[in-house]
Amino acid sequence: MRVSTLSRAVSRLEDKLAVTLVERSPTGIHATASGRQAMRHIRRVLNETNAMKETLE
Repeated sequence: MRVSTLSRAVSRLEDKLAVTLVERSPTGIHATASGRQAMRHIRRVLNETNAMKETLE
């Protein structure tokens, strides 16, 4: 996945959630507190999705 594609996806998610998930600066990006919390939820969803996939195979 290209960085620009990922950046646009994160920006769209930020718009939908009405929060800033990452702080952007010339030196890089850093997750905000909201971003870290979102990642915990995202990981949980991905783990559950993988478990469901294994169960259905």
